[in-house]
Amino acid sequence: MRQKLTLKKTANPIPGILFLVILSFSLCFLLWKGISYTSQDTLTREKQTLEQAVLNGAVHSYAINGRYPESLEALLEEYHITYDKSRFAIEYIPNGSNLIPSIFIISFDEKKEASYNE
Repeated sequence: MRQKLTLKKTANPIPGILFLVILSFSLCFLLWKGISYTSQDTLTREKQTLEQAVLNGAVHSYAINGRYPESLEALLEEYHITYDKSRFAIEYIPNGSNLIPSIFIISFDEKKEASYNE
């Protein structure tokens, strides 16, 4: 009895490996973009929260004392407002004792224009 010797053709592994490499890079890119978006969104929310806290403190001070705080330091101390000074700068410009102050919040991490609230 004779046995036939046949060679099986094996599939080329390169297209499968290439597909896995492209899939891996795509997943890493999507993960990186998701983290980047979340980080930017968090920074925006922190900035909005800080702006709202400073404005609320000024308005509350006016409601209680009949005048707006004369300086940012007095406002921060009186209402125990804290913020990361390495990430944000606050410019507080009093416009008199009975006019709401101009408040600018500047984020050092973003390249957009400063927020303006008057």
